[in-house]
Amino acid sequence: MVGFNLKGKKFMFVTGSSGREKLLASIARELKSRHNIDPYFLSLATGKTKIFFKEEGFDISKVQSITTKPPKDKIPNMVFLREKEDQYGFNLFDLWQIAAPRHKRLLKFTDAHVLSWMETVIKEIESYIHKVKPDYAILNTISAFTYVIAFRIFLQKGIPTMELMNARIPGRFTFDAKFNSEWPLVVNKYNGIKKNGLTESQRKRADNFVQNFRHKPVMPDNSTIVKETLSQRFYRYHGYGKTLLYRRNIPNLKPFIWYPIKDKFIKNSSRFEQPVPGEKYILYPLQTHPEASTSVRGKWYVNQIALIENISKSIPCDYKLYVKEHPRSISKRPKGYHKEIKKFPNIRLISPLSNTMDLIKNSDLIITVTGTPGWEAILHQKPVFTFGEVYYNIFDEVVKIKDYETLSSKIRQSLGVTIDYEKTLQFIAAMDAGTYNGIAALPNGCQNRSLKHTNIIKLVDGVEKYIEKIC
Repeated sequence: MVGFNLKGKKFMFVTGSSGREKLLASIARELKSRHNIDPYFLSLATGKTKIFFKEEGFDISKVQSITTKPPKDKIPNMVFLREKEDQYGFNLFDLWQIAAPRHKRLLKFTDAHVLSWMETVIKEIESYIHKVKPDYAILNTISAFTYVIAFRIFLQKGIPTMELMNARIPGRFTFDAKFNSEWPLVVNKYNGIKKNGLTESQRKRADNFVQNFRHKPVMPDNSTIVKETLSQRFYRYHGYGKTLLYRRNIPNLKPFIWYPIKDKFIKNSSRFEQPVPGEKYILYPLQTHPEASTSVRGKWYVNQIALIENISKSIPCDYKLYVKEHPRSISKRPKGYHKEIKKFPNIRLISPLSNTMDLIKNSDLIITVTGTPGWEAILHQKPVFTFGEVYYNIFDEVVKIKDYETLSSKIRQSLGVTIDYEKTLQFIAAMDAGTYNGIAALPNGCQNRSLKHTNIIKLVDGVEKYIEKIC
C-alpha cells in the first residue's frame, strides 16, 4: 500500500495508435480500482476513439479526440503561433518534420496548411488541459508532433508527466519526465553509485547481467519477437479488425506485402559487403527513419548520408567505416540511398544479415545517433559516440558529439580504448536500480504480452512508486 492518497486525483492519459489506447486504458482501470482516481483521455489517434472507450466501460464525456485532419482554407494566426512557440519551447516546422516524412501526402502541404493545422491542435490540447486541470499525465512513446505539443504543455503548466519507457534490461521499465531522454530514477541512482560505490549485491547483479548478455545477447522488450499461441494470434488479428473499424483511412499495406518480398531480393544481392577479417574499422549502424528515435531524439541528424560523410572525413586513413544496414529498413530507403553511401572510398556497406554483436565486438568504436547498438557496445566495454538524445548519454564514458570540428580528434583519442569494467558495472547497476519490473512495450505486433493483467499490475506498481518518490 502506498503512503499517499491518490483518491479523486485527475489523471490524463494521452492515447493513440499502435495499441496505446488498450495499454493506457488498462493502466487507468487498475489505478481506478486501487485508488478511485478520476481518469481522462486525450486521444491523438484517428478513428472512433469514443466507441473504444465506451466499450471499455469509461465515461466518454471524459474522452477528447484531437483533430487529425487539417482545416481547409484557414489562414493561420501567426501572432498566436509565435507566442506558443516561445511559451512552450518548440519550433513548429521542426515538429512538422516528425510527421511529414511518414506520409507522402503531408510533404505537399503548404506552410499555411501546416500552420493552420498546428494552430487547431494547440488550441484543442490547451483547451482540454485547461478544462480538466489534471494532477498527473501519463503517455507512452512520443512518435508524432501532437505528442510533443501535449508533453510541452504539460511541462510548462507544471503537471507531473510520466512517459513510460522500456529499459534495455528485459522485463523492466522506467519513466522520462522532462522529454530529454534522461530518465530521472536512473540519473539519481547513477549519481549515488558514483559517489558511494557499488554494494556487493549491486555488483553481482550487474556482473551477472553483463556476462549473460555477452554469452547470449537479449533484445529490448519492444524489439523482442514473441512466439504466439493460436489464441494469442487470434486475439491480435481480432484487434487489427477492431482497429480498422475505428480508422477513417485504409492503412498502408506496403510494410506487410511489398516490403518483405523486396527485402528478400536486396538482402542477398551484391549491394552489400561482408566484414573483412583483420581489417580495422569503426562501426556506424544505420537507423530506421522516420521513427521517434531519429525524428524526435536525433532530429539534427536525420540525414544519415550527410552524417556518414562527415564521419568518413574524420577517421584515420588506416581505418574503414563499416555502415551496417538495419534489417527492417532495406526497402524503406529512398532510391539511390545505398549508392550514395558506397561512393565514399573508405566505407563498406555491410549486409543487414551480418551479426551486429560480432561487428561490435571486433570494432574499435561505435558511432550512432540514438541506436540500441550503443547500449550493446557499452556492455562490451567499447567506446561509444552519440549524436542524439539517448538514455545512455548519462554514462560518463559515452561521448556526445556536438560539432563536427572536434570529431576527428575525439575519434583518435578513443581508438583502442577499453572502458573500465567497474565503471561499466556502475552504469548497469544504475539501470537496474532505476527501473521497475514490467513491460512497457506498445502492444502492437506480437507484444500483446504487455496487456496481460499480471503485467498491468507491475506497471501500476511502478507508477505508484514513481509518484511517491519523484512527483
